Amino acid sequence: HIRRRIAEDRSVLIFFENEKILDEFYNSYSGDLGVIPFFIIHAGHHGKVTLLTKEFGRGVDFQSETKVDEKGGIHVIQTFFSVNIKEEIQIKGRTARKDELGSYELILCLEHL
Repeated sequence: HIRRRIAEDRSVLIFFENEKILDEFYNSYSGDLGVIPFFIIHAGHHGKVTLLTKEFGRGVDFQSETKVDEKGGIHVIQTFFSVNIKEEIQIKGRTARKDELGSYELILCLEHL
């Protein structure tokens, strides 16, 4: 999923439930995917993968480049079930803002269920 979105010149935001799980993912895949942990200033740039904890799913506006918008907008991946539906709505709301394009996926790891 991530590689396909990057190949499409889109930006990917991946939300994790907590910093421990984010760090595990980063240590496993960072060299392979070219991920950027926590650098919100680069989120929304084409070809960038940004790792975030769920706290960044609320109240943070991610500005996307024109090139990203032309290719379908920011793609958001949530890696956990939200206990509160409002939290999930907020994370989904980090993409497709103000009549712009974007997409969302919920991808879960079996061992975290």
